[in-house]
Amino acid sequence: MYSTSAFKAHFTFFLKNYLRSHRYLREIVAIVIFHIFFWGFLYGEKPDHAIWAVFGSLGLLLSLVTTPSIFYLEKGNSLSFSLVHPGGRKYFFLAKILLIFLVDFSWILLFSFIYGIRFLDANYFIFLIPRLIFIALLLLLAINLLSLIFTHRPWIGAILLVLIVFGSIINKVALFPLSSVSGGYKILSFLLPPFQELIYAAILLKFTPWRIIFLIITVLQIGFYLWLNLCLISRRDFADD
Repeated sequence: MYSTSAFKAHFTFFLKNYLRSHRYLREIVAIVIFHIFFWGFLYGEKPDHAIWAVFGSLGLLLSLVTTPSIFYLEKGNSLSFSLVHPGGRKYFFLAKILLIFLVDFSWILLFSFIYGIRFLDANYFIFLIPRLIFIALLLLLAINLLSLIFTHRPWIGAILLVLIVFGSIINKVALFPLSSVSGGYKILSFLLPPFQELIYAAILLKFTPWRIIFLIITVLQIGFYLWLNLCLISRRDFADD
């Protein structure tokens, strides 16, 4: 009973504070930047699947804005009494993760429907849900990765930004197969977040063996970063915030 009430209390409190402090204005700035690219797709004669590359980029941009905005919203002082309860820190963290995800995903959902209504193409809406699933996975991975800035140390943010950039621009499939033993370092590319592969999967919706592999890697990375964040948040000292 405590777990459910604690989670609801944290989530409701964070949502109200997010709206009350007008933190959503930061997302509006990201949306304005995104709108410049989105507007051009509205003038086509039929839906262009490449729009999902724009939606994927928007997801990464929003996660970079929303995650620090919500994590540092209360500066560690909100609902601090609940942190002493068993699992209190876990619900504190999970409530923020859920709020960040819902804020970012809601924006993408809104624009994906606007784009679909513009063309009223049946095929677009038929394949809308699977494409949104790939974007949701992208958001969950990015949010859990960026959350390490809060659960671990702020200085790790520079490293995480490098991971996000290289995970987005490197075509990992093109690195294989290995031509020699000296190219074994390319295996390290599996440690990068597969953002580019998720975006391509949302665009093409073709489940090749490589895409299935990177889909599995995505789920494993989400699980790992979530587990790592929960372990770190359980030892986090909020007294210095």
